[in-house]
Amino acid sequence: MSGEGAEGGRPPTSGEGRAVRRALRWYLLWSLVVLVIVGVGVVLLSGVLVRSTTLRDAARTAKAIADTIVLPLATESFHDGNSSAVDAMTQALELRSRDGSLEHVRLWEEAGPGEAKILWADQPDIIGMTFPMASREFSLFGTNNVVASVSDLEKAENAFDQDTGSMVEVYTGVRDSTGAHLLFESYIPTERLSDDTQALTVRLLPISLGALLILSLTTLPLAVSLARRVDRAQEERRRLLTNAVNASDLERRR
Repeated sequence: MSGEGAEGGRPPTSGEGRAVRRALRWYLLWSLVVLVIVGVGVVLLSGVLVRSTTLRDAARTAKAIADTIVLPLATESFHDGNSSAVDAMTQALELRSRDGSLEHVRLWEEAGPGEAKILWADQPDIIGMTFPMASREFSLFGTNNVVASVSDLEKAENAFDQDTGSMVEVYTGVRDSTGAHLLFESYIPTERLSDDTQALTVRLLPISLGALLILSLTTLPLAVSLARRVDRAQEERRRLLTNAVNASDLERRR
């Protein structure tokens, strides 16, 4: 009877190393979660960086073209519709389009409050047409400022571009050789955004994940050591509790 009581009063013990295994499972799980989060973050950051860089480079390119091509070639003869002057503008801008760096080019002149007229374009069907213009772009008339963004295909002047997909759209204010204030509009295909984003992601992702993986591997021994200490402390606590229960049973039997 007393033996059964002593055996029944003994608390159950857990398997050796349970704390270590549990700690390792949680460590690996959280390491995986962090790797996934960092990977997603790198992809998103790559897209933001590439978009920002592309818009900045597009603005610089458009500004350079406006200053070196549009400004000197937009002469009085060009405004008067002289075929030689128009052909000179066409040839110069088409050279910039053939290398794929520009998709479409348009030259605007102010036509009234909030409206602008297409003075020249690589799409002959829209030359001479007048469209309402957003205040952000219209305010560039009379300035040398530049704005760049992803094109809005819902705009009326983009009705002929529905099949081209979204593009980087750059507006540049320019004052030509006659003193007239014009607006130079250029488009850059967004396929470069996807390609550049993928290229940057391919470069950054292995570095970021590799650094985290190395950090995880170097801290793994520390995590195992701490888990073992906890496990030993728990085993010691269980032994003390068992000894206390056995002593209590022995005292009771006495």
